[in-house]
Amino acid sequence: MLPSVRSASARWYGAPVDVFLTGDSVVQPDFSVVLPDERVRRTTRGLEGPPDLVVEVVSPSNRDHDRLTKRALYGLAGVREDWLVDPEARAVETLVLGRDALHGHAVRTGGDTIGSPPVPEAAFAAADVFASLDDIEEPAAPAGA
Repeated sequence: MLPSVRSASARWYGAPVDVFLTGDSVVQPDFSVVLPDERVRRTTRGLEGPPDLVVEVVSPSNRDHDRLTKRALYGLAGVREDWLVDPEARAVETLVLGRDALHGHAVRTGGDTIGSPPVPEAAFAAADVFASLDDIEEPAAPAGA
């Protein structure tokens, strides 16, 4: 996805980069994509303003925070799109901005194509996101167990 984002003249930032939204809200998405429209400024402390696209990798320990709390903050701040990547379900849920909230748009799995209206050049199969998970081996059980 990175070359496609670059071809759209967008900037791609991976964690840890603080994102300063409205008021005192500071978040740290796993990835942020910023289009060249001057809505966001890069400063020494992080990104000032709402990115166009954020990607959150949902983990079991912070599921509600990513799905509820951050979603509300992103919507109020004007983030155009949020992708919730769920490794357990091997699914990517896309949320799009409508008024001042992010709303569920689609859930993509397997060969379904994931695309972004703000960054149309960034399109790929959902299965590609999780391909490396197939290479992970479970640790062997200790002898005699």
